[in-house]
Amino acid sequence: MPHAIISGGSLSGLFAGVVLKQLGYRVTIFERSPVMVGQGAGIVCGGEVAQFFQMFDKTKTTLVVRSNARQHLNKDGGVVFGTYSNTVQQMTSWDKLFYVLRANFDGFHKDDFIYGPGDEPSTMVDKNMSYRLGHAVTSHSVDSATGRVRVEYTVQSATEGAPPTTGTEEADVLICAEGPAAPSRDVYLPDVKRGYSGYLAFRGLVPEAELSPETAKSLTQIFTFYFGKKTQMLSYMIPGPRGDTTPGNRHLNWVWYNNYAEGTPEYKRMMTDKSGRVHSNAMRPGDLPEDVIQTEYRQRAEEILPPQFKEIVLKTKNPFFQRVTDLMAPKAVFHDGRFILFGDALQGPRPHTAASTNQGAVHALLLFDHLRQASARGTPLQTALKGLEGDWQATALSYAGQLAYSGKMMGDRSQFGEP
Repeated sequence: MPHAIISGGSLSGLFAGVVLKQLGYRVTIFERSPVMVGQGAGIVCGGEVAQFFQMFDKTKTTLVVRSNARQHLNKDGGVVFGTYSNTVQQMTSWDKLFYVLRANFDGFHKDDFIYGPGDEPSTMVDKNMSYRLGHAVTSHSVDSATGRVRVEYTVQSATEGAPPTTGTEEADVLICAEGPAAPSRDVYLPDVKRGYSGYLAFRGLVPEAELSPETAKSLTQIFTFYFGKKTQMLSYMIPGPRGDTTPGNRHLNWVWYNNYAEGTPEYKRMMTDKSGRVHSNAMRPGDLPEDVIQTEYRQRAEEILPPQFKEIVLKTKNPFFQRVTDLMAPKAVFHDGRFILFGDALQGPRPHTAASTNQGAVHALLLFDHLRQASARGTPLQTALKGLEGDWQATALSYAGQLAYSGKMMGDRSQFGEP
């Protein structure tokens, strides 16, 4: 039984873990965070995400909320002539995908979470699948003689203030799904860093039941956009608490892009949380100082947004944001396939593409096809992994390049061009 270690336990790491489980691997996922708490952020469910769950989700859970149309609002809240179209898209949330993936990976069951009519998570518990919270990969090396990967990691102590412990483990392959920052990538590509695009993506959620009748009629199950001068906002409906997709129990998810030049006092103020800690790339729900929420969210919304979007910003209890960045690695496979960049660790697309999660699914589906076909041919593991340097890497890089180009084009046009 080959052993794979995956560094990073968010969606891309779990996509990889589920397909490797299906292929008969023993899989260990190291997740740096001591607890995975979803921000509830919305996700547009791309074609490959839908394909992945159709192939591998044994719980048969309803993942999505349908958006049946697209529209653009003007400043007064009316629909811009000619922009309404009957376009169906599937929307979901990080929480929904995460807990369904965990169920399929190691049988983890979240209390009160709504799963589907398929297999119970408890039936998918597998002693060969391990998901380890609070474990951070610190270094790795590949034995040139055996091809085995030696991974060193730290484990956060459960006792506050106690130092972390250390450990080592060996595997046949290390998959780096650490996201755009990806410390493990620095071993091979130290010059590949995230570049700030010049603007932030404000985000938030509003319970569907708290929307006014007018706003609910305008925004419910319609993918809605607003373009202003150096700003863009969008909204769509996603599953609510416990992954509930029932009308009335869902969340309205919104994203609002605003420009902040790096290094300015305004930018530094945004990156400092209510305890005075300076963040590098994102601010979690509950971390923003109240004066920042008041001026940068509420007052700004009052000044520049259409009435419907103004309402949902004002009704959001714990807004958060992420820096919009650009990242593109020139290579995905190293050490003859023993180290692989996966998902956002290879290329972090701007959120305008709505394809970050889809990229993780693409990588996983490609990996499944490649290793399954190699196994069917009786190809030795070492040869199969080295083969990832061919079509798998070429396809992953081509997809990443398209996302990088389209995301930059859309983002720069909306934030720095004419509305």
